[in-house]
Amino acid sequence: MTNKSDIQLEDKIIWLQGLLVECPMGAAEPDCPLQKLRDLPLAERMSLPMNMPIETIDKLIVHHQACLKRREQ
Repeated sequence: MTNKSDIQLEDKIIWLQGLLVECPMGAAEPDCPLQKLRDLPLAERMSLPMNMPIETIDKLIVHHQACLKRREQ
């Protein structure tokens, strides 16, 4: 698994934009912090990460990595 600190901000934004389109596991878990945001119009979802503090982006990516790891087991 990639360490979040090794990823450039631009790549983190692109990664988060992809997660805002849909959950890579199909159905999102009930605790997914992105699920409600996925109901927004696509253009709005794509601009959200560009206006988020880096700490928020990192927190969302860490949550996604932990969820993915848990669900792949």
